[in-house]
Amino acid sequence: MIRNTNFERPLSPDAPSMTHNIIELRQQLKGLGTPIAIALGGNLLIQPPVYTNTEVIIRGNTIRLVDGITDPTFAGSGISVLGAKKALVYDNIIDLPPPDQLIDWGCGDVPYLNNRTAAGALVQGQTVNGNAFVPQTDLELEIDDAALLSI
Repeated sequence: MIRNTNFERPLSPDAPSMTHNIIELRQQLKGLGTPIAIALGGNLLIQPPVYTNTEVIIRGNTIRLVDGITDPTFAGSGISVLGAKKALVYDNIIDLPPPDQLIDWGCGDVPYLNNRTAAGALVQGQTVNGNAFVPQTDLELEIDDAALLSI
């Protein structure tokens, strides 16, 4: 893994951002857990949800498999956000097999914008609601739809 962790404080003194990193994942040995490139943790046990993280920006990161190897059996996640009141996830390149490329759990507002594969295909985020994964629309699609409707 190549690390270049840049923590900025763009929204408030408590708002970290994870920006411009190159992260390479590989399959773990059995029993060592699922690899996650960017994992923002929280606590799902507290009800109603208390947001562990207030405002977070995750942008401009490149997440891929080691040496670009295509492994259809890869079981890992690109970006996993847990317990954020607001998170903005945009302009990331995520070259991992679906389905767990972008996931948020127990969060408030988490818009996704322009997250793509290296080939340019749109990667949409998913919100975990109980045991169901609910696909989220990309803000870019919503902006394009609004522009078309205004013509």
